[in-house]
Amino acid sequence: MKNIQFQYRKTPEQLTDREALVLTEPSNNYFTLDITEVSDEEREKLEAGLAELQIGIDEAFSHRIKWLRDNGFASYFRNFSKDKMTMVG
Repeated sequence: MKNIQFQYRKTPEQLTDREALVLTEPSNNYFTLDITEVSDEEREKLEAGLAELQIGIDEAFSHRIKWLRDNGFASYFRNFSKDKMTMVG
């Protein structure tokens, strides 16, 4: 788990020092599998496999959310715009 410290400017007048555990990294890009040259058979296999794996991923994320809620951490979820963050370290 990655821990970061930063300054966050919510408004021009409101600057705060923050510390956070990163649950997902920010990105401006789509992270993809380029299937332009994949056959229909390969595509079916790929999509079926990813759908099966997604079930496990969804269960893991659900378990994480439930644990956080059960342990009193649900009110700590925040989204920080990376454009408003400085001194990230």
